[in-house]
Amino acid sequence: MPVSNSYPPPPPPPPGPYPPSGYPQQGPGGNAQNLAIIGLVLGILGLCCGPLSIGGVILGYKASSQDPSLGLATAAKIVSIVTLVLWVLWLGFRTSTGSLF
Repeated sequence: MPVSNSYPPPPPPPPGPYPPSGYPQQGPGGNAQNLAIIGLVLGILGLCCGPLSIGGVILGYKASSQDPSLGLATAAKIVSIVTLVLWVLWLGFRTSTGSLF
């Protein structure tokens, strides 16, 4: 005699804790954090090449406008502005004294 199965099939397993494959998902403020990091790096590199600090200031302000609570954006702005001021002072001193260094 055939046995009839009156029970429904079991439910599928729950999804795992891992995100689906593909591009990594960024949390909130991911783009602002990337802008702040790049701005901070440009501000530090501005010690060697002053005009790079301008990019650091711009990216710092852009990151700060996207996420005002991001302290890294504030650090990027401060470091870039200080580096830019030092570069301008050094350039003015170099021009006024006529020396190369």
